[in-house]
Amino acid sequence: MREIKMESMIITPNSKDPEVIILSNELKKRGFKVHYFIPSTIKVGVGFQAKFYKHFEALEPKAALVRGFGAAATQKIFFRLDILRAIEEYNIKLINSRESLEIASDKFLTSVFLENYKIPTPKTMVCEEPQKALEAFEELGGDCVLKPLYGSKGIGITRLNDRAFAENVIYSLGQLNH
Repeated sequence: MREIKMESMIITPNSKDPEVIILSNELKKRGFKVHYFIPSTIKVGVGFQAKFYKHFEALEPKAALVRGFGAAATQKIFFRLDILRAIEEYNIKLINSRESLEIASDKFLTSVFLENYKIPTPKTMVCEEPQKALEAFEELGGDCVLKPLYGSKGIGITRLNDRAFAENVIYSLGQLNH
């Protein structure tokens, strides 16, 4: 009798990530064959039989485990969110839904949800203009944490507790169009 292997799919920017390796090993122990879907390498078709080229069209998975979609420029992030939405539209259940990833990766939205559900969260201000950011620095008592709107793992976080340093950092980021 031939052994039937169940197919599983992990959506991740890095299949070598320690957490992804742990999840993969656990799935393999349970008889799953693990496939990785790297969002940055995707080619998507609309109006074609194959929707997600050379990735998982032959698998016909019922679900996929999402471990993130990687750091990228804003337009690429929106495209990757669109890919996740398309996967959902093709009736593939995402474990860690597109909506949950959208909220979790956006620090402003996360703060809004935390506050709305009465979960303690630090006072937060979000703005685009450097002058508004300096005003926020003062309103927060001259000691705050500056974070990029999107991201994780502490990347890009800076504590500002000196006015001159705050000006330098904020105006430098403004020049970079952050």
